Formats: sequence, C-alpha cells, structure tokens
Amino acid sequence: MNFKMLRTLKILSVLLLLSGLSFAKKDVIFTIHTDSLKVDSSSINEKWRYCGDPFLMDLACVDQIHDTLLSIPLISEARKHYGVRDIIGASHEQKVLDFFRAVGNYNVKEDEVSWCSVFVGACAKNVGLEYTKLATARSWLNIGVPITEPQPGDIVVFWREDPNSWKGHVSIYLGKNTETNEVYALGGNQNDEVCILTYNLDTVLGYRRLNPKLK
Repeated sequence: MNFKMLRTLKILSVLLLLSGLSFAKKDVIFTIHTDSLKVDSSSINEKWRYCGDPFLMDLACVDQIHDTLLSIPLISEARKHYGVRDIIGASHEQKVLDFFRAVGNYNVKEDEVSWCSVFVGACAKNVGLEYTKLATARSWLNIGVPITEPQPGDIVVFWREDPNSWKGHVSIYLGKNTETNEVYALGGNQNDEVCILTYNLDTVLGYRRLNPKLK
C-alpha cells in the first residue's frame, strides 16, 4: 500500500472520528495517537493540523517514528519544500531551479534535469552542513562520514538501473522496514516532487553522516 493511499485512509478515519464527536463541547481537548507520532487539538471544530499537513500524514506511515524527528534540522528544512514538484510542459518550477542555484549551479534552466542531489545540497547548506555542489547523486558518497547504522537525518545513496552505472539517487534517511526490506526516504525528484518514498534496501550504496560546514 503506497503513501498516498495510506494518507487517504487516515483522513477518512479522522473525518469519521470528528463526525462522531460532533455532539461534544467546542472546547473539548483530545489527543490522537497514530503510530508514535501524536497530534493534539484544542477544539473538534479546529482544522486538525495532522489532516491538513501532507508531510505529517506521510511521516506517520513510517515505522517507529517519534516527535523528536521533527526537530532534526535537515528534516525540518526539507519539510519546508514538501510537495514542490516539476511543472509539466514548457514552464519550469522556479523553486526547483533555486535548488540548483543554492549550490552554485546557475546553468540549469529546466526543472526536468535530475534534481535530487541539489535538493539535498540546498537543504544541507541552509542548516550549516557540508554538501556537494554536484548534481550527481553518487557524489554524496564522498561527503561526510560513512556509517553502517544510519539515524534519521543521515544521507542515503541508492544505485539506479545498475549498481555499476553512474546513475543514482540521494535522499534523507528516515528509517527502514526490515519486514518489507525497504528504506523510508525524504527527498526531491521522487516521483518528480519532494516527498517521502520507500526504496528497496538492496539498492542502497551507502549512508553518510554530514559534518558542520567549516566557514
């Protein structure tokens, strides 16, 4: 079951819950627990931020997620751009082009160019971490410290098409599901947008932990 379907099911569940609470007083306070990511509301008539936030909705689908993950600077920065996507056709999304410019690449004029690496680079730069200026995902294998036990907020690099090719994909690591053999990744240019997706663990080339960038 993909993230968008899970999000839809969770929204329907909340709507059913709220309709069942329609008789309650306006100032009722309740807490909903979904996995370990919890969201509080002070009024049943208030727009529930969990339902209205696609990032939180997708994040709640990740196994063993805790509220502390939201305070990780790199994840918090990436969240600001959640949902940014390519524009199909002759027009181009300025925010995607800005990711290239943030890391020093002013030559790219189209959002169809692979932008997963510059997205992570722009986010890392904005929170004071080291980053690669290259648009190739595998360049991240030369940045930071290699690790074998990643934590949320670390970098994960995948191979694409073939382990020995130059092609790849880079994202921010959120967690893994050993039962389904998948990695949860927050990144750009994932289905042409900034979102959370799962990738097969067998396609992981490596994990990196970024150091603060020296000024």
